[in-house]
Amino acid sequence: VNVAMHPYGTQDWTAEQWCYVSSKCADLNGGQPVSQKESYPQSLHWLAWLRLPAWVAQPIAGVLIQLHTPQPVPRDLSWKLCTKGQDSRLRDMAPMDVLELGRGMDSVIGYVSKIAYSRLMPPEHTWDKVKAAVTAGDIMNMPKPLQDAIAAKVPIVIDVDPEGHTHQRIVRGSEIYELENACSAEVGCGGKGWPFRRGRDVGEL
Repeated sequence: VNVAMHPYGTQDWTAEQWCYVSSKCADLNGGQPVSQKESYPQSLHWLAWLRLPAWVAQPIAGVLIQLHTPQPVPRDLSWKLCTKGQDSRLRDMAPMDVLELGRGMDSVIGYVSKIAYSRLMPPEHTWDKVKAAVTAGDIMNMPKPLQDAIAAKVPIVIDVDPEGHTHQRIVRGSEIYELENACSAEVGCGGKGWPFRRGRDVGEL
């Protein structure tokens, strides 16, 4: 996943992607081992189940923690900065594969897209501001980052909402993918709350 959500063309390490690997991996590419954990009193689960008032529960929890002897919980895990061509990266996956992956995990797909790909950043650039050029296939009148992404056939996320919270479009080369934010109390904001489809191509809207 992306180290940070970033505009297309970012050159520093925040534009890299990272992943978890075994602690036996020797090539972390700037990453680090994940720190080990310690156990906590299992009786805290019982205490939470009782739903006592905070003024009663907090002192009891303090005593339980003091009486508990933490035990190491080893984590055979490190994180690394991914290397193109060597590691599996979300940004190298086709948009439909990433979207289907997000839906299969019941994730907020509008978030998954942004931790997978670079962005055309709002509020300076939104779908409404580039739609006319995309509709006409007028590459020269598109923002430079979008021009570059289309030429490189690298997926780029474009927000419909200037604040970046709702619908999105993903452009990869001539392909356009449409994501709609349909979150509600009935369906939530997981996979069902973000329907998506392959739209018409650049120049065909």
